[in-house]
Amino acid sequence: MSERNYSFSQGGQEKPEKVRIVNDGGERSNKPYKISSIVLIVMAVILAAVIFAIVNKSYTVSNIVINGSAPYTKETLVQFATEYCEGKNAGSFFYVDETELAERFRSAFPYLKEAKVEKKTPNTLIITVEGEEARAYFFMLDAYYVINENMKILEKTDARPTIPALIELAVSVPKEMEIGKQPTFSEGVAADTETFIRLYNSIIDNGLRYDVVSIRAESKFELAMTLRSGTDVKIGSVKDVEDKIAGLKKWMDENPSMLGPKVNVDITIVKKISITYD
Repeated sequence: MSERNYSFSQGGQEKPEKVRIVNDGGERSNKPYKISSIVLIVMAVILAAVIFAIVNKSYTVSNIVINGSAPYTKETLVQFATEYCEGKNAGSFFYVDETELAERFRSAFPYLKEAKVEKKTPNTLIITVEGEEARAYFFMLDAYYVINENMKILEKTDARPTIPALIELAVSVPKEMEIGKQPTFSEGVAADTETFIRLYNSIIDNGLRYDVVSIRAESKFELAMTLRSGTDVKIGSVKDVEDKIAGLKKWMDENPSMLGPKVNVDITIVKKISITYD
């Protein structure tokens, strides 16, 4: 039989034991858990940063290829791209923005018609450029401005351009002129870039590019031009200019002997050509 021990008070009743309240450590046990979580998070962040640094270093632009042709040296274009990349987190491949770089090329180099940037992992940029071609020039405020077929200003120079194929253009004084952009004209002035573009395209479409030496376009209502033969052509309004130039070309092909420095051709009326002599 097992032994049992009983305690009795003097009154014959059982004496209650003292109750001790013991902290089971629940609150304290959460603290190490929280600290461990923080440590793990910090370690994960550090590890991610290290991995990114390693990858970023491996993906640094170190090879720039220039394709296409333009009136700028490849060394100049490579240097421009290199400086852009260095400003993007020390040449990080991931920070290079193709669209932004292409736009910067076009802004910095007016003689670029197009610049296309392509990234090729892990460290290469392929830049394909297309050059602008000067088509005409005009004199304004003691300087010459060279333009393309869309009247975009390619350069400003103190000396008259010597390229034989350039057309000399006379225009009204623009309100604003900025290299790399079209000139703008004040409201109320009967001149605009669209007038020149339409007339120039008509000349090109009809194969007269090298027959025209000068264009007078101070007003879109009084257009005129001079041919290489010395013949003056009065065009009149820009309205129907495509048909007018086409009719002139047909007449020139049929009457080559009539061209000369004292000949005045009037094509202001569509499908009607009038000839006068000085």
